[in-house]
Amino acid sequence: MNILPPEISEIVAANYALIVATLLAYFAIFLFITWLARRQLVKETGDYLVASRNLGWIVVTFTMYATVLSGVGMAGIPGAIYTVGVPFVVTALSGIIIAVALLWYFGPRIWVLGKAYQFATPGDLLGDYYQSDTIRIYTVIASVIYNVAYIVAQLLAGGILLNVLSGNIIPLNWGVVIIAVVVMLHVISAGLRGIAWLDSFNGVLIMFLLAMFGFAIMATGGGVSGVMAGLGEIKDRFITTPGMIGIFTPSRIYGVAIGLSIGSLVLSPSAWIRMYSARGKSQFKKIGILLLGLWLVSHVIGTFLIGAYGRIIFPEVANPDFISSLLAVRVLPMFFASLFLIAVLAAIISTTDSYLHILAVIVVRDLFRSIFCAGDEEVPGTEAQ
Repeated sequence: MNILPPEISEIVAANYALIVATLLAYFAIFLFITWLARRQLVKETGDYLVASRNLGWIVVTFTMYATVLSGVGMAGIPGAIYTVGVPFVVTALSGIIIAVALLWYFGPRIWVLGKAYQFATPGDLLGDYYQSDTIRIYTVIASVIYNVAYIVAQLLAGGILLNVLSGNIIPLNWGVVIIAVVVMLHVISAGLRGIAWLDSFNGVLIMFLLAMFGFAIMATGGGVSGVMAGLGEIKDRFITTPGMIGIFTPSRIYGVAIGLSIGSLVLSPSAWIRMYSARGKSQFKKIGILLLGLWLVSHVIGTFLIGAYGRIIFPEVANPDFISSLLAVRVLPMFFASLFLIAVLAAIISTTDSYLHILAVIVVRDLFRSIFCAGDEEVPGTEAQ
């Protein structure tokens, strides 16, 4: 099965040795980080769940950044900008600003409650506040529905990428299985600390490549003004509401932004666990500022220019989700183009390991507590860490 457009398939085939070597190097670093984190793992529940509440603000920032960005940020968002235009960038940036404001407000409060009462999941806080095991079970149900769908989507995307990067040697189904096994072993072996360390490496890699991509586009396309001029007759529709497809009105933009920001932060169990894992409540201002900077650079310099310049170079594509890959092999040196494809895989892995971790934690901890420990005064995992 040939998943990629013919142009990329030919380039992958012509540079197969370089791509495979880069992929193997990435997995070697992956294994090293897993091994290093496992050496630091303390044999107690709190360390596995929330890294003993001792993660530095830079690590917390990058694990949030890499988890939220995922393969969607590397492929889906440039594709959406290619399809919709600037209104989608406004949507993304508005959501980012709202999410950071919510983090500044809720982060310190969730951290204080988590530290005081040894909470490790949303179900801990909500169940104790309402004195209801039913609430805990609701959090489990919501998490299963939310996380399973997202994990399946990420695994499928990872399987597709492995199929592509291996030159069709690894079938799609086997690619999904390989990614699933690798991520599960990483989550089981390293706990949240290992996930956060890997996310930090992946986040730096993603940030570097998106910034490099954007600057390469500016150098090739004559700067931002040159890219905008290159849009020609579609420029006015591309840069104004309601966008290229005529549906991104101001009310829709801000409605989607609010929904996405609340969903990715307030309602996201993985975000709660990262708030619990920070070293102190004073860190959240620094986390918010750095997170805002990372997302702004990623979308303003990276994904926006990829989508806009992609419109110029490839005005007709069958699947806009491939525009970042098509453009990477056009404007980046081949090593960095192959590294960009691997960075998409890294983003997928960062999202998958985070959601798999929280799914396991919530199902085992909250479901066990609600069903088997109802009425007990002390529950395994809630003792002082």
